[in-house]
Order: sequence, then C-alpha cells, then structure tokens
Amino acid sequence: MASRPAFALSLALALHAVMPSASHAAFSYTVTDLGTLGGTDSSASGVNDYGQVVGSYQSLSGGPQYGFLYAGGVRYDLNTLVDLSDSNFSHLSDATAISSNGYIVGIGTTTGGSTHAFLLTPIPPSS
Repeated sequence: MASRPAFALSLALALHAVMPSASHAAFSYTVTDLGTLGGTDSSASGVNDYGQVVGSYQSLSGGPQYGFLYAGGVRYDLNTLVDLSDSNFSHLSDATAISSNGYIVGIGTTTGGSTHAFLLTPIPPSS
C-alpha cells in the first residue's frame, strides 16, 4: 500500500496531466476549512458524491487521533456516532473512505490494543 505522501504525489501528477494549466483552468473551487473539533490538526482522507468527508483529527499536540465525519456542514467524532461497547474496538482513530451509501472504513484500536481495520455500516432511521 502506498504511503500518503506517495499517493498525494501520484494524484497531483495525474491531475496535472489531465487538467489544463492554471492560466487556462476549466474549473473553479471554493475552500472549506473542516476544522479540528477543538484539536490541533486534522486531515481529510475521503469524500463521497454527497460531499460527506471523512478523515482524522488530533485532540492535543502529540495526543491520539480520532476519526471524523463532516456532513451537512457539521463535524462529528466517529467515536460518538457508534456504541463501541457493542464491538471489539475501544477507539476509532482514522476514517479513510466513505461510500455514497454512507459506509465508512478506517483504522481503529481494539480492546486488546491491536490496530485493526473497521467498517461502519449506516443504520437507517427508525420510522
């Protein structure tokens, strides 16, 4: 698996190859600061067709990372959106991708202290 810097470089090179030069750009963008949920740093890893973004943030300088979801202009700590007591996880540290159906994958710490991949499956609202 490629490291994040290597992936970012590959993506930048691919975009450079297919996008016109800045002086002839066909696209225009706005930038949204996704914040840090009161922490010091944050990083976005994935976005779906609905503009929902996932990633991680650091609560304190040098402290642990937490996975987040940004949806509808609001940031959520993934650890507050799921009951981890019903799982083998004690902490969800990074969300790396989100599907258009809202499925989120990432990395977390198990109750035994190991690092495992996780899948969050959306639960439809009860009627």
